[in-house]
Amino acid sequence: MRSRVVLSAALAAVIGCGSGSDSPTATHPDAASRLRLVVVGGGSQQAFPGDELSAPLVVQVIDSAARPVAGKRRVRFSVVSGAGTVSDSIVLTADGGSASVTWKLGAAVGTQQISAALADDGPSTQTIALATAVSPDAADLVIVRGATSGDVQVLLNQDDVYTRYRLTWPDTVIRLLPRGQFGSWQEVTAFSAEHPPVTALQPWTAGIDTVRLILGAPIVVPFTMWVTNDFDTTSVRARYDAAQVDKFWRSHLTGLRVGPVRIENLAAYQGKIAQCADVPVRDTTAINVYYLASQIPGGTSLQCSASVVLVAPNFYAFDPMYQLYLAHDVGHAFGLEHIADASNLMSISFPPGGGLTTGQIYRMHFQNTGTANVVLRAHTVGVRNCYSTVTHCPAQTFVGW
Repeated sequence: MRSRVVLSAALAAVIGCGSGSDSPTATHPDAASRLRLVVVGGGSQQAFPGDELSAPLVVQVIDSAARPVAGKRRVRFSVVSGAGTVSDSIVLTADGGSASVTWKLGAAVGTQQISAALADDGPSTQTIALATAVSPDAADLVIVRGATSGDVQVLLNQDDVYTRYRLTWPDTVIRLLPRGQFGSWQEVTAFSAEHPPVTALQPWTAGIDTVRLILGAPIVVPFTMWVTNDFDTTSVRARYDAAQVDKFWRSHLTGLRVGPVRIENLAAYQGKIAQCADVPVRDTTAINVYYLASQIPGGTSLQCSASVVLVAPNFYAFDPMYQLYLAHDVGHAFGLEHIADASNLMSISFPPGGGLTTGQIYRMHFQNTGTANVVLRAHTVGVRNCYSTVTHCPAQTFVGW
């Protein structure tokens, strides 16, 4: 399976350097006094033969003092070598003097070139942009194992630039371009609706590397529900709430499952649990949810740690408005924070929405102080800590799928 990859963009503008330069640039005698073009984005990219480069090639009109020139001008793009294609041969510049095209590489392996020149400026200086077509035989391989059906989502993070892939079983190999000249590290993560994220993070070499990702079984999260009042009615509601959490987790590729669920009668403590310090008993192997007989001061629920959630009387109900509230509070136990997005599960507004981002899924698994590691010991603590939204994890707003 061949897919293109977003790699670091470095400028590849090769502008006339005078007599004796080995730069492939045609220099006009009056070039110093004329307008010219420089590459300001999308240079020096790599792709496999026949692939479209991931970023557009962007050039800008500048004057002899290297200042951007405003105004509309026509820019001619032409293939110089490699037999590739560009999206447009003539492009009108924007107000800031920039023009862009997408570039699809030809079938030949090696350096390929296109030129950009001002179409209405006579024999104006050409600017040559370069790209490299890398042989598939020189590609890095990502081998995914463990799936038996359905789609597997694969996310490549190279220097905080994310590329998404989708494998349909039994496809198990993705070809990636070798690490670029300016790249420092890469990470590959695979997950699906039935598998938690598995990730490989390493400073890959500039040569050929093979990364193997073995998908595991869903992580089963035990729940112990402590009921302080009206046991018969509330225990039914507790199982219903747990079922809604499981339904949400299944539909959002979290790799988490609810179960087993244990219901305990805490009638002897009726009305005595109002804050985290009042919790009388706890199951250290599960998430503990306490259904209380009295209101929690200052709110309707309280998440105390990676394993304790307190809920006020009658707060969780069979009304659809409340179906995601336990999933919301358990999200806090997994390390998620409130966000200002009404469509998200962790919305600070009422009721919570039904969305969950890729970054939040990562954090649920790799937050060192969250349930996955503190209670379940599901991941190696310290390997990949998503303790904030500015680490090398997809941002809270990144929606991968």
